[in-house]
Amino acid sequence: MNRLKFVDPYKGARGCYHFSSSHQETRLLFKSAKDFIFGVNTLALLLPGSDVQIIAYCLMDNHIHILLIGRYRDCLRYYDRVAHRIALMVGRDYGVNGILRKEDVDIVAVMTDKQLKNEICYIHRNPYKARISSPLSYEWSSADMYFS
Repeated sequence: MNRLKFVDPYKGARGCYHFSSSHQETRLLFKSAKDFIFGVNTLALLLPGSDVQIIAYCLMDNHIHILLIGRYRDCLRYYDRVAHRIALMVGRDYGVNGILRKEDVDIVAVMTDKQLKNEICYIHRNPYKARISSPLSYEWSSADMYFS
């Protein structure tokens, strides 16, 4: 569900949320290993002081997935900061503007242990579904932390 229609089922308490940028985006966010490194570093650099925990992530060439635990407002703020920093990099390095807009994020609240497992698997299977790589050999996700 997009951010404009999303209603926080946790009502301000800590919860688990899957944020994903638009899968319809055809412009590339990450064109080189340098870009992917910037993306992974962005996840780490913005984490201190954010009051969220990253459970899983996957950076694809044209979209991102981040599974977070925290209060919804803190998770949303963290996602927005990540998206903004990546969008600035794409604009600066490739002259592409208007990418990763705030309204182009899907948010799913994770309510059960089974759903949590399914979300983690869904995120890590993205490279396989895109016929890029096996989840275990794809270096721009957290899969190796789960399955090494």
